[in-house]
Amino acid sequence: FTAEQRWHLLRAPAPGTTLLFSCTIGGHSFLTRDPGCEGQQPEGPVGYIHDDAAPGRIALHRCRVGAGSDHFVSPDRSCEGQTYESTLGHALP
Repeated sequence: FTAEQRWHLLRAPAPGTTLLFSCTIGGHSFLTRDPGCEGQQPEGPVGYIHDDAAPGRIALHRCRVGAGSDHFVSPDRSCEGQTYESTLGHALP
């Protein structure tokens, strides 16, 4: 795993934000807005993401590789040719 890009989440709640959670499925992690980790194993909260677009914010999308062997976050709605699963929110670069 290598971080290719960086985005900033808030440490504390603010109006118009939602807490993101890291969860485990199989041998890898994914991010979700669901505190129940979509029925998977919770790892814990990672930070608050903005719900709406605003100048300077980038939409972040959760993407899946193949049948679910891996997940990643991308600013590309088409998931760099992989499968789009959800929009997580909007973050600052």
